[in-house]
Amino acid sequence: ICGPVVSVLAGFPVGLIFDWCLNQFIGLVSPRLPAEPYVPLPPRSGGMGSIYRTIWHYFGGMIYPQEVKDLCKAKDSLGST
Repeated sequence: ICGPVVSVLAGFPVGLIFDWCLNQFIGLVSPRLPAEPYVPLPPRSGGMGSIYRTIWHYFGGMIYPQEVKDLCKAKDSLGST
C-alpha cells in the first residue's frame, strides 16, 4: 500500500539533486541561451462575467421570473411606507 508513495518520496530528492548537478555540468560546456523577449498578452475580455451573462441570457427567466420581480417590488413598496 505504501510502496508507490514511499518510492516517489524517496526519488524526489534524488531527482532534484541530479537535476541541479546536470544543470551545472551543462552550464560548463554549453553557453546559456538568451532569453526570449517578453511580449505582453492582450488584455483579457470575458471571464466569469461573460459566462454569467451568457448563462443568465438563457436561464435567467427560470431563476428570476416575473413573479419574483413583482414580489420584490411589493416587498419594497411595503417597507417604504
